[in-house]
Amino acid sequence: MRKEIAVGLLAIGGALLTYYLNFDKGLGFSEDKGDWGVFGDFIGGFSNPIITFMTMCMLIKSIDLQREANNALIEQNTNIKKTEDIRSFESTFFNLAEVMKQEFSRIERRSQNGTHYASNAINHLEKSLTALRQYDSKLNEKDIRKAFEKIDERSGMSIYSAVRSFSVLIRFITENSPTEHHDKYLRIAVSITPVKMLHLICIAKALSTWSSLDDLREDNFFSKFELSNYLDYWRKILKNSFDEDGSQNVQPPDNF
Repeated sequence: MRKEIAVGLLAIGGALLTYYLNFDKGLGFSEDKGDWGVFGDFIGGFSNPIITFMTMCMLIKSIDLQREANNALIEQNTNIKKTEDIRSFESTFFNLAEVMKQEFSRIERRSQNGTHYASNAINHLEKSLTALRQYDSKLNEKDIRKAFEKIDERSGMSIYSAVRSFSVLIRFITENSPTEHHDKYLRIAVSITPVKMLHLICIAKALSTWSSLDDLREDNFFSKFELSNYLDYWRKILKNSFDEDGSQNVQPPDNF
């Protein structure tokens, strides 16, 4: 702004100097009103185009500054909205994760030795299903699936509820997390999920046809998080596809 003002003052000063050098010649101020009219016309005709041009430049610059300010405000509002969206997403995300953990804690498995809960219930479930296959290798896939569903029924559908709560969490991440942070939140979900809960998800995928697991199938969830080996074990339990000699020397890994 100061530069434009300086140029304008220089234009007016230049007009005065030009008039003095070419017309005044040291004669002093004229008393004739006509001379003053000519003087005004000369000053205006000389300086007005320059001042008008500088005014247009200042106006254009002002418009550019306003546009930059508007763009900065839009970007700031966009960032604020993104931050609010992420906060809202994370609030729901951790609430769903907490629900999933609660459902996991409610899993029960009744046996002659009492009732087992959560991780102990999953351990007992693994042993029971493996023992069932070892006891009768002639059981077909339908028999194994039916045995798993019966165990769930006896648990008050707590197994299905836990699996569904985990699937809801994964579906929420898939549908609502920012695209650039999709894998990040999936890994957070897996890291805060109890290991035995992940084992249960693998068992349910292999031995059930629950539609709640469809999202995990489509997202290649098990291969992405290195659960394939454990899942393969339960597929072998289902199909009884172990070594040719009939021995079942494949055991669930301690970790994944």
